[in-house]
Amino acid sequence: MVGDAGIISLPNGKHYLAGIFVIRPHDDERVVKFVRQVSRIVYQYLDQPKLSQKY
Repeated sequence: MVGDAGIISLPNGKHYLAGIFVIRPHDDERVVKFVRQVSRIVYQYLDQPKLSQKY
């Protein structure tokens, strides 16, 4: 198992906690790419300006 966790600060001053844990075969380097992709997707999603709904 490989994992990492941390507190991430966004440019807007907000913070979030992320933890990613992956079960993998020994020395499988694909997990590094996977963790980077997941982290990037979450960061980009949370860094978007909120859209307001008008009724």
